[in-house]
Amino acid sequence: MPSEATPAETPQAPYSARCYCGGTRLLFRAPPTTSSYCHYVDCRRWTGAPLAAFAAFCDDAIATPLPAQKATCVNPGVWR
Repeated sequence: MPSEATPAETPQAPYSARCYCGGTRLLFRAPPTTSSYCHYVDCRRWTGAPLAAFAAFCDDAIATPLPAQKATCVNPGVWR
């Protein structure tokens, strides 16, 4: 379900995010347009966790350049 946080409950910018291995970090100027948790089988399989958390940001909110797509192996035989 999307979040229903009011502006008073939403932390102030800048917001930051990083990938699992820490190789990619992003900084955002504006709050997410939505955020949610998912516990469906597909999301659990995709994240390897009992639930997944997601946030969506507008393109113009990105304050750092997006990195080139590349795969990272943190655990033997697992590429992300």
